[in-house]
Amino acid sequence: MKKTTWLSLSILLASCAKPEEIIKKNINESDFKPAIEYLASDELLGRALGSEGVHKAADYLSQEFEKLGLNHAPGLTSYKQNISFYNRPKAVQASIVLNSKLKITLDDFFARSGKSAQFSAKSIVVDSFDENKATSGAYKDAVIINKGSKIEKGVMNFLTSSDELKMKFEEAGAKAYVEVLPEGFAWKNYFGYFAGQILMTEVQSSIPHICVVLTDAQKKLLKSEKAISFAIEMEEQKPIDDANVVAYLPGNDAKLRDEFVLVTAHYDHVGYKTGAKADEDSIFNGARDNAVGAVALLAGAKVLKKLNPKRSVLFVALTGEEKGLLGSKYYAENPVLPLEKTFFNLNLDGAGYNDTSIVTFVGLDYYKQDSLLIKPLEAMGLTYHPDPDPKLNLFVRSDNISFSNKGVPSATFSLGFNAFDETINAYYHQPSDEADDLDYGYIERFYESFSNVLYTLTIMPEQLQFKEDKAPFAEKQKALYQDK
Repeated sequence: MKKTTWLSLSILLASCAKPEEIIKKNINESDFKPAIEYLASDELLGRALGSEGVHKAADYLSQEFEKLGLNHAPGLTSYKQNISFYNRPKAVQASIVLNSKLKITLDDFFARSGKSAQFSAKSIVVDSFDENKATSGAYKDAVIINKGSKIEKGVMNFLTSSDELKMKFEEAGAKAYVEVLPEGFAWKNYFGYFAGQILMTEVQSSIPHICVVLTDAQKKLLKSEKAISFAIEMEEQKPIDDANVVAYLPGNDAKLRDEFVLVTAHYDHVGYKTGAKADEDSIFNGARDNAVGAVALLAGAKVLKKLNPKRSVLFVALTGEEKGLLGSKYYAENPVLPLEKTFFNLNLDGAGYNDTSIVTFVGLDYYKQDSLLIKPLEAMGLTYHPDPDPKLNLFVRSDNISFSNKGVPSATFSLGFNAFDETINAYYHQPSDEADDLDYGYIERFYESFSNVLYTLTIMPEQLQFKEDKAPFAEKQKALYQDK
């Protein structure tokens, strides 16, 4: 009888414990330090996308999720959302001749997309896309040469616009799309980059799309309704296999469990230097960026198992962040759970820390009710710090943006930094970013703050709303959740 009484009392006392007390009890350096050390070890060779090291990291995180008793996400039979990436197709041979006068060679362009092709057709020179001509069939079976584009919002936005124009002309029946690159940027200096390892998630089967640099004399030779001989051979696209690592913790509230908090952190890094000297440290271990963030998923999951959250939680260790947010972009297009059921995306990423009294919570000030998350953060002993340099627009430079571009509210929880100074630059994407000189006492407090913020998101009654001046995110949020 006595044993039963004491057992009942123990359960009662546990149920009365404050969340902050449970968090502190379950965040221990002895648990998380070995995980950080393993992910940032030389054995994993910098965890580059598609490498043996990143596969080992994915296997490790899967095993740790299983040890914690987390479920496979609904619809998945393992902890992995497998992805095949492909390099953007690279032209290896080309001969393009317009009207027997203008000759374009490999030295003049980079391929943006498309498959190998060889044909003769007519040319149509344009300054823009004309809907009426498209409808009339004027672009059908022609090679479209666009000489009217301008760089107005930066190079990458220009290339994205070029991709969109290519799709329009392709839908109108064109056989190839040639973008004449505007002046104002040293394009040829970056041909190697644009034609290099820029990854996508599908094999190219579209029409050839090339971006070409022409001299003023060559531009004068651009004529419509002239014969064009077009031959291009693209390098074979081989799959680069990788995965997001996904685990699911169901909520305990009958009304709220269908909603979920999406917790993300990328676990890839930038690999290692080739051709390094024998005595040179050549491995980019990525302890701060982002082994600490990936292990936070494990620490948070352990805590939530003790706290019985109302909402469900989806933990996703993302791949491909260092190659352009690829894993998060893939998930956002192929969500395991519906995006409209996503209550919030709490992302973890960082370059390092230079202030161990703060947490830098990038993007939290985008929301009307930011105080709802500042309070649980600061309850664990650290101080909230907003984006230290808004000019850098960090909100759009980590994986959270893949979800906010779809309308999901998001923010990135980062190790404390108040400026991009020498301390940050000494480690950011450097071989010096190793686990052996981390301040694990600070990381323990960081994980406590993170876990309390995460738990708060699982129980808070109202969703954070973008401020009206944060368009277009505010409009996208309204569109995504319009039925709620």
